[in-house]
Amino acid sequence: MYEHFKPKTIENTLRSLRHLENADVDLEKRDSFRRWIIDEKKKGTLDRTLNTYIKSYNRYLMFLHETKIKLFHEIRSPFRPVAEMNDYELLIRAANTFGYTAERKVLEIELLFKTGLRLGELSNITLDDLDGDILKVIGKGQKEARVFLPATVRKALDRYLKVRKSRGSNRILISGSGHPITYNGLRQEIYQVAKKADIQFSAHRARRFYARFLYKEGLDLEELRLLMRHEKIDTTKDYVQLQQDDALDSLRKKDIRFFEGSTPNAPDQYSTPRTGFEPVSRARQARMIGRYTIGAWHRYLQSLYKIIKYKGPRDLRTVKVSVKCSHRSLNFNNAYLERFFAYMIPIRFNGCYNLTIPCLRSALKQSISGENI
Repeated sequence: MYEHFKPKTIENTLRSLRHLENADVDLEKRDSFRRWIIDEKKKGTLDRTLNTYIKSYNRYLMFLHETKIKLFHEIRSPFRPVAEMNDYELLIRAANTFGYTAERKVLEIELLFKTGLRLGELSNITLDDLDGDILKVIGKGQKEARVFLPATVRKALDRYLKVRKSRGSNRILISGSGHPITYNGLRQEIYQVAKKADIQFSAHRARRFYARFLYKEGLDLEELRLLMRHEKIDTTKDYVQLQQDDALDSLRKKDIRFFEGSTPNAPDQYSTPRTGFEPVSRARQARMIGRYTIGAWHRYLQSLYKIIKYKGPRDLRTVKVSVKCSHRSLNFNNAYLERFFAYMIPIRFNGCYNLTIPCLRSALKQSISGENI
């Protein structure tokens, strides 16, 4: 039942349950636990703290095969603290001042900023987990995942392994005495480096920096979710924390060339010979065709058919037709003809703008059946 829980999670759960027993909470009775929660709430205990005890008690209820208790809704700030590039530079500079442990501390900072590892995952990695540029980790829920190691991280790892001294342990992060560094020991080391750099920092801030950095580099949210090892994409969105300034910066970098306005009957409109009509999006097609009924288009095609039948093939730019609709008159000429044939009925003409009888028959057939309209 508890095989998907980490040993650290089980340890914290037992500690919380012991605290509840010391507070005279009868774990066998849900009402006893609820009364304790209400009393703590009245004392001003934070919802986040109470949720920690509720989660631990729910794991105990899982053992009893009973339904869980709902958590409090935690009101959190929409924007969480995120490390910046300047923090990374200050931390690396500070880590290099720690003498014989400098290589290890530099590796820890590199791994946090450039792989997005959680602190617990970082403390448990072993030499067997290394496979070229891939690092195998055991994440939340005891799920195995793979993490990419950039070239700069691999170089920092190689430098550290040359000075690493171990007493038979397979863990990568080894203390000066040759023993594996624990989770609390690693957190203390990160705190010491941040204090030396004189900044506010935590390992999770680096993980958020990793998510934002990759998103700005062009990775989509689904790819980022897989790299961050999140179950829900909403969690990834929370990590990215994009603001309007980020969107404006992205727009500047893309240097999008916006369309320029033009007059339909401008003199130079047909100065450049064309071999056909450019494709147009479905949305624009829908906007154009939505203004008139299919019957109106059909009546227009019939009129155009008669003109060409009795007067012979002619240039579309010289044809003017007016068709009565239910509530408006459709005047087709010049550029509007081009838009009609380009957007509504994607056929190509003989030559550039010459319309022939076979092409018009095809257009009539399409208008009657409603195809491509």
